[in-house]
Amino acid sequence: MEKTIKPLTVKKFKKIMNLGLYLGSYRHPEIEKKYQERDKNKDPINYYNKTLDWSLNDYPYYWQKGIEHWLLWYHGNWKEFEEKYEKWILKFTKTYILAWINPPCLRSINNFPHCHVLLWNKKLIQKKNVRKV
Repeated sequence: MEKTIKPLTVKKFKKIMNLGLYLGSYRHPEIEKKYQERDKNKDPINYYNKTLDWSLNDYPYYWQKGIEHWLLWYHGNWKEFEEKYEKWILKFTKTYILAWINPPCLRSINNFPHCHVLLWNKKLIQKKNVRKV
């Protein structure tokens, strides 16, 4: 029997992170398949001499309806990025829910500093799905 996975809520994800646990890949099975088949030698972004790049995650984690999974990429070193990423996110949005950097052991792309950013997509949210976190 195939295991059924349910979409993550932000509340559940925060609880997991606060416990010091990390998910690694928690994607819908169809997205996970595409993720595993991707060209691992292709650069995830094309900087065009930009320092920061903001993009929707091509392989998002499996979130509850109404959440968008974005990435902020940095053309520089991890140390500087880790110190400033929360401030830099505000260049793109003022209404993010949560932002984090995966620990080194879970980074599938370690040569490009980046963080994950969750945003509400107000068009997809139904009042019954919205919970304060």
